This record gives sequence, structure tokens and C-alpha cells, in this order.
Amino acid sequence: MKFSFKGVDGYLEPRIYKNGRKALVFVDMSGRIILPCSVNLPNEPLDEDEILIKNYSENQGMLDALVDAGVVRFDGVCVDTGYINLSKCKLIW
Repeated sequence: MKFSFKGVDGYLEPRIYKNGRKALVFVDMSGRIILPCSVNLPNEPLDEDEILIKNYSENQGMLDALVDAGVVRFDGVCVDTGYINLSKCKLIW
């Protein structure tokens, strides 16, 4: 899926973490990874269609961009890691 974030054109690429959970990365048009969009917390319970979105640091604004692109639905649930909050989202793409 074509995707733009902070002025960079590229696309979203689904991946799988080693524990079988879904992952999402943003890559440029040459296929180079620009940013991971998701975070894996193995001890956090997730449904099969749920993903934790990284929306801090260099990813500030990623949640809104993914919602606007119709990739995820955010229902306001966050996971507190002790340092930051991660947005728990439903993958709809």
C-alpha cells in the first residue's frame, strides 16, 4: 500500500515478528526500511487482528497517518509500558 509520512513517499509492508505477531514497517520506494510502525510486547495480550503502534519519537504522528490511510482503527485503548504509552489498534487493511 502506498503511504506518505512526514513528506516521505513509500509504502507499508506487513511483516511477522518471531513470536508470530503481526508487524508493520514503512519502507521507501527502493524497499529500504524507513521506520517500524509497530512494537512487539510479547507479554501484552493481543487479538490476532490487533497491533501496537509506535507513535512517539521519530514516529510522532504515525497513528493519525495510519488511521487516515484506513490501515488501523484506534478505539482509544493504550498500553502503558512504564516509559511510554502504545496505541492498541485493530488492523483493518
